Amino acid sequence: MFRKIVFTLMIAVLLCTVAVGSVFAGQQKVTVCHKPGTEEEATLEVAAPALNAHLGHGDYEGDCHAQQSAGCEAINALVPDPQTDPFEYFFGVSSLDFLPGETIHVDITVTNANAPYPYLQSYGGIVTSSFDYLAGGFEYSETPNEQVSWSADHVVVAGDDADGAYVYVIGIEGFTLDAVNFSCTPN
Repeated sequence: MFRKIVFTLMIAVLLCTVAVGSVFAGQQKVTVCHKPGTEEEATLEVAAPALNAHLGHGDYEGDCHAQQSAGCEAINALVPDPQTDPFEYFFGVSSLDFLPGETIHVDITVTNANAPYPYLQSYGGIVTSSFDYLAGGFEYSETPNEQVSWSADHVVVAGDDADGAYVYVIGIEGFTLDAVNFSCTPN
């Protein structure tokens, strides 16, 4: 009798283990880039129910280094407006979303007017949605025909609210816009 009870108990445990094991073994997995933009960045396979927890702390679905944000694609597709006003120039983009680890870049080169009292300021950078600077540049000139340039780079970190970039130039006696570039490099 004792043997029969032990044998029945062993069968019950075995059936439960197989049933539970097959439920977990068949659980769908998803690929997640864990801690993107950090030294601990790694591509992981996690259970599908854990995906939302990973997305909630800055991870993203997919392989690391294989994904480019819509913001990065938009910046790389930009063609800045030509200069139409000899005294002022503004060009910017905003309301963009970026992934952690992407590098946003902006640079500009201008030549001051050939005039008796030239003065120009050129500035801009990478900003948040509330227009706080994450990185910026500034140059000025009081010298006729002087060429000035600056550049700014920002590596996106989860939660930094990187939103866009802009450049602005004002020249009292005019200036020539030589180059303006916006770019984004995926992680």
